[in-house]
Amino acid sequence: MNKKPDLALLPSGYKVDSGLGTVYCILPNDGTLDFQLDRDTGGTRYSKDGLIETFANDLPRIGWLDSDCPYLIREPQAVNRQIKSEELDNAVWQKVNITVTADQVTSPDGRFTSDKILRTSTSASYIGDNCVKTSSTAFDSTTSVFVKKGKGDFFAIRAQGNYPNRAEAIFQFSNQTLTTSVGGSDFTIIRSKVENYGDGWY
Repeated sequence: MNKKPDLALLPSGYKVDSGLGTVYCILPNDGTLDFQLDRDTGGTRYSKDGLIETFANDLPRIGWLDSDCPYLIREPQAVNRQIKSEELDNAVWQKVNITVTADQVTSPDGRFTSDKILRTSTSASYIGDNCVKTSSTAFDSTTSVFVKKGKGDFFAIRAQGNYPNRAEAIFQFSNQTLTTSVGGSDFTIIRSKVENYGDGWY
């Protein structure tokens, strides 16, 4: 039996219309199944050339990551708990035996906005920000970062609950290995990965 599709969506046309982003269907073409997007923040995508591009609020994004065919980027609703995630020099970040110098290196998106982090002691050294968990119910959280090697060979990142409960990952630049571990209880690492983004960025 030859079945015809009820909906055909090709990621070829979109615009912001009446305050919402609209992605247009070619089947049906009467507008009844066009998609509308409501996103309160900007977004990024990988372009066909492998560059990160920034999109305005509500604008649909056509992505090319790991594909020769463009696709509509769809993401579940999420909350960014690190509201100064691109401003490590900001006072909201606690700094222990660390100095941060803003805007020292070209970022992966081509802007000169990456911060330099310098450890000033062989004692415990870290930069951190607190996020309040408002419920006792377990939830999934994702932590991601762009990092480029400076003087050291290792980069470590930790999600810390009530001590000693924590999850952490250590990345070694020289052999591009990632080691994860969990301390105490309350944390489970679902998955972890490192991607070589080029130009020394991971």
